[in-house]
Amino acid sequence: MSTPRLILKQPTGWFAAGREFAQAITLLSDGAFKLYVYACLHAGRHTGCLRATVEELARAVETTPSVIAMHVDELEERAVCCVRRDRVRRESARPVPGPSLRSGQLLSRR
Repeated sequence: MSTPRLILKQPTGWFAAGREFAQAITLLSDGAFKLYVYACLHAGRHTGCLRATVEELARAVETTPSVIAMHVDELEERAVCCVRRDRVRRESARPVPGPSLRSGQLLSRR
């Protein structure tokens, strides 16, 4: 009896993970990498940006807002993504070039 063959590349609905993924996987913790993958999959095609609140991201990747906040900080600290915070938290945000967040936090691939 032969083992089933795993098919990784489908003719549609997939993308090739490039050098950014290869670099991110070695830089990030598992949770931060999962958030990075989510951001890559859901970012605007033309802008490379994702607008979302911490709560929305927590629901999407099935974790808590405090864990998401920790992972967002890691993405920013490791210079994997630009992060801009909304007006309420802007004064505590580090200045980072890139798009701005309107409804919570914005992740933009560098």
